Amino acid sequence: AGRIVAALDRSELSMERVFALAIGVMVGGFFGAILAIPVAAALPVGSLSPDRVQAAGGHQAGGNLQNQAAWSLWTDLDTGGAAPGFNFAASTMTGTGQIGSNVAMTTSLGHGNYNALFATVKFNDWNGITLQNNLTWSKDLGTGGVVQATSEQAAVDPFNFDTQYGANPSDRRFVNTMFVVYAPPFYRGQQGMLGRILGGWTTSFVFAAGSGSPLDCGTATGSGGNGYSGGQDFGSGDGNNLFTDGNCLQTVRNTSASVHHLSDGTFNIFADPTSVFANIRPLILGLDNRSGGYGQFRGLPYWNLSMGIKKNIRITERFSAEASLNVNNVLNHNQLLDPSLSVLTPGTGFGQLSAEGTLPRAMEFGIRVNF
Repeated sequence: AGRIVAALDRSELSMERVFALAIGVMVGGFFGAILAIPVAAALPVGSLSPDRVQAAGGHQAGGNLQNQAAWSLWTDLDTGGAAPGFNFAASTMTGTGQIGSNVAMTTSLGHGNYNALFATVKFNDWNGITLQNNLTWSKDLGTGGVVQATSEQAAVDPFNFDTQYGANPSDRRFVNTMFVVYAPPFYRGQQGMLGRILGGWTTSFVFAAGSGSPLDCGTATGSGGNGYSGGQDFGSGDGNNLFTDGNCLQTVRNTSASVHHLSDGTFNIFADPTSVFANIRPLILGLDNRSGGYGQFRGLPYWNLSMGIKKNIRITERFSAEASLNVNNVLNHNQLLDPSLSVLTPGTGFGQLSAEGTLPRAMEFGIRVNF
């Protein structure tokens, strides 16, 4: 693009040839030649100024091509019908005189599939133990399962929904939940002083654990959060009022995730975030036919343990009391929230952990009188 604009300044090329070359280089070479053909043929001679070629392509750092800003590329080229310049057959919505920015498609045309293996172990008052453990091994793939009320989210490619086919937001490979209740089978009648001391105890535990969910990686025009990581990459949103679930893509696969304490004192989901960042690249229209689903990276696994202790004290046949202690997060485990990943955050900032996702240990005492 820089050479084309320089040639224009020296008047070595006609406007018609310059536009065909500029779009061929800027769009065909970077976004895919399929976009270059109809646009180059649609413009009359003398309809594009050198300034508009340079502004639209953005050959300088941070321009539309470097940021995969397909929406802005066409908007910068379009003048909304005002001369000089040119107007697409259907003017972009952000051009002069337009009152809207995007048209979002909310339909039930998406699809997905969920496959799982489910195993359960269960005891019912076996020697005082009641237990149930559920383990699920699953895979959840699709075009992105979201509720109808999801706002500011568009399809990555409205002409091919399968572009965004991949891991759904709820895709966790392993999920395990377990509860245990132990009521000692001895001294249940609480006869005598010893029975009142040793009988009537109940101890319970609730344990939950799971592997990490898909972790989105924002593109140059995307926003933070699952479902909003992409923007202008395929031209379906402006990256301002409408986003997509497009992701940056990995050139070297990395799905591991754990907490690492780096030498600079920060915590990170990667042991070597600089190396991981060096192996990602933006989503490129015309080159990629998959946008990474809801993320090619994986978030942190999670687990939590809570417990309860209850003592029933029988006073008479009619009166009894019950004292209880419930402790949430009994081990005071710090479950950090998944980080926000972006192609705009290099170095040790890529994957940095900074927020706690669980509450500290909390205890609740209670006394109940029955009569």
